[in-house]
Amino acid sequence: MTPRLLSIAQSTTTPSTGSFSSVLELMALIAVGIGVLVGALLLLKNLRARTVGGPGGSTAAVSALEELRRLRDTGQITHREFEEARLKLIAKVSARMAAEKAAQADSSSGKPAARPVPRPTELRTHNPTPPQRP
Repeated sequence: MTPRLLSIAQSTTTPSTGSFSSVLELMALIAVGIGVLVGALLLLKNLRARTVGGPGGSTAAVSALEELRRLRDTGQITHREFEEARLKLIAKVSARMAAEKAAQADSSSGKPAARPVPRPTELRTHNPTPPQRP
């Protein structure tokens, strides 16, 4: 082999330390890029869950609103009926979102969740007369 071919063969078979460090740098950059991408996706998922609501709940509300619009546009319900139903739907979704936000705040603060207020039918009545002893 000629010295020129020998030097080319050696340079292609044995990596120099410069190319090895550049491969490591490239792998580190790829790993950082993947980490940033995964973090961004998780952030977007969290933001979407907060703005849209829980899984499935908001989709049902949107489809119900679309159905109400379709009924109004075809003349099957009046504009007033549409507005009443729309406001009820908004109130229901708002109440659900407020309850979820309160539950999330309670769970993140470490406090025990607030007990629900009992209904009047669930309250125990106090019997003022003590039981008779035989």
